[in-house]
Amino acid sequence: MNLEIRNGRDYTKSLTFKTLWMQEQFSRLRKIYTKEELSTDAIRILLTESYDARRTVAGRLYNNSTNTNEIMTIEQFIDLFLNRPYILSGYAALYENQDNSINIGSAALEFLLSSRKKFKKMQEASEYGSDEYTYYKILQLTFKVLANSYYGIKKLWSQIWNKLLMF
Repeated sequence: MNLEIRNGRDYTKSLTFKTLWMQEQFSRLRKIYTKEELSTDAIRILLTESYDARRTVAGRLYNNSTNTNEIMTIEQFIDLFLNRPYILSGYAALYENQDNSINIGSAALEFLLSSRKKFKKMQEASEYGSDEYTYYKILQLTFKVLANSYYGIKKLWSQIWNKLLMF
């Protein structure tokens, strides 16, 4: 099967490998045999028996966002791939397209930085030395510390991860 199956399709409609395989094989057999030589029902029975008789191998699908392992057959893996906008790597790993998912870390950081910017503008608009000025200064500095803490934690975890990879 080629990538054209997935291009521009509505992912709310379920698509299965078995259905696609049956349709493709049916059209191939119909080109070879006329309706008089092999009836439509006979082709469907032949294809169903052939499909059901094949050996399916089970594998493990690990989801690193939920930390779950799932045992699934190759057919289930293909169905999952066909029905979700995943990117398939050369090692049969599925990745979500980042355009289709929300990056929680960057959204949180955006919130912290935009809040700091808002409170800093309010501080600058206030009279220097007033209670309002002090209030907004404390708020903008709080959001500054939170944003810097986020950067620090991110850097710390990357350093820890790099040290673990050295072992």
